[in-house]
Amino acid sequence: IIPTYNDPTYLEKSVRSVLNQDYPKNKYEILIIDGSTNEAILDLYKNKFGRIKIIRYIRKKGCNLPEALNIGIENMRGKFFKQLDVDDLLMKNSLSRYEKYVNENPEFMIFYSDVKLIDENGNVIGEEKEKSYEGIKLARRIWNGTIGYPSSYIINKKCFRMVGTFNAKATMAEDWEWRMKAIFINKLKFYHIPEKLVGYRRHENQKSNSELLTNSIYVWKMKKRIIYEFKQKIKDQELLDLKVSYSKLLMSIIKRNMEVTFGLYKNIKYKKIIKKLENSIGGI
Repeated sequence: IIPTYNDPTYLEKSVRSVLNQDYPKNKYEILIIDGSTNEAILDLYKNKFGRIKIIRYIRKKGCNLPEALNIGIENMRGKFFKQLDVDDLLMKNSLSRYEKYVNENPEFMIFYSDVKLIDENGNVIGEEKEKSYEGIKLARRIWNGTIGYPSSYIINKKCFRMVGTFNAKATMAEDWEWRMKAIFINKLKFYHIPEKLVGYRRHENQKSNSELLTNSIYVWKMKKRIIYEFKQKIKDQELLDLKVSYSKLLMSIIKRNMEVTFGLYKNIKYKKIIKKLENSIGGI
């Protein structure tokens, strides 16, 4: 599922990264979900991919990201859902590697991989590795900060019947909210794939500095709402012991603004400073 809106800059590269997989083309499909208010994405689709049968184009003008994902879930024919953000890439042989871990671990329905960090031109500038978490450790880990990236996940479609689809009213962090419900309410387990199967692109247009403050406050308010919702539905006292740290919120705002403004996510000294701050006030 590739959701997109107005800007076609990275769409062709994203789609090509799927088509170039070593995976049989009769075993997957690509759904481009277009919420655009202009014709740029439609024109690119017609010119580049209109004759490729495994690619389907669905347009709903003005739909937001969670709405686009839900349209993909509603229309997908496969067993597993995979989101690929329009500026991200699948690494070589990713789909066959995902399938390997799915087949070897049938007790799991949600999988997430490590990622390579790439720049505007697709050059690798770093990597991010995750760990495996179980039970309360997984719940706490996701509560304190996102685990993996949306494009690094593969999810059994059955999960959406259990948990529900994404919150269409969310203006951001819809994936994080969904994972919280999957863990806290539905007790679903997550499997960590220790391979870098996705390229997560960092570029200046991702978030403006003005958006970062607004978005951080939004997540803080979302956590407060989720605490209230969970306390109506779950009884596990250890899971109910949730707090929203304002110091972590402020730390998150500072960190994101500095990264976007100065590109400091590449700087080793900066990473060490941030690590010390995280250790003193808790993870972001």
